[in-house]
Amino acid sequence: NVIRALLNHGRAGHVKKVVDAMLEEGNVINFAKNRHSSLVLEKCLEICKGECRERLWQAFLGEDGMNPPFMQIMLDRFGNYISQRLINVSNSEAEMQRLRELLQAAWPKLGKSQNGKHIMNAAQKKLGNFPMMAGRTGKN
Repeated sequence: NVIRALLNHGRAGHVKKVVDAMLEEGNVINFAKNRHSSLVLEKCLEICKGECRERLWQAFLGEDGMNPPFMQIMLDRFGNYISQRLINVSNSEAEMQRLRELLQAAWPKLGKSQNGKHIMNAAQKKLGNFPMMAGRTGKN
């Protein structure tokens, strides 16, 4: 709560230091799967801009490949909130396209868990029923 308050009321330099600490050791998956640090990451995703935001996106979505941290946290009980936040705060076509690629690969698996269904709902609200999702509800 203290760190989230700092993020809400602190200066840009404070936010940068928090993000630096979260990304420093490459432990973004562990932080995303932890009850308290996942809340801090969510807040960072919500308020970060510019270079700080880009670093967070890179940390979760990576360049190419189909196993970035986003894919590894989406079914976790705390990590799924980070996945939903990434979907909700995406704003460029490149970000949304990357999310579509990853979600398409994970769609069948998402429908089999409650956390996955929350991600599916967030994706459909933000990204619409793009072709690979149309007609797939995860119910088999």
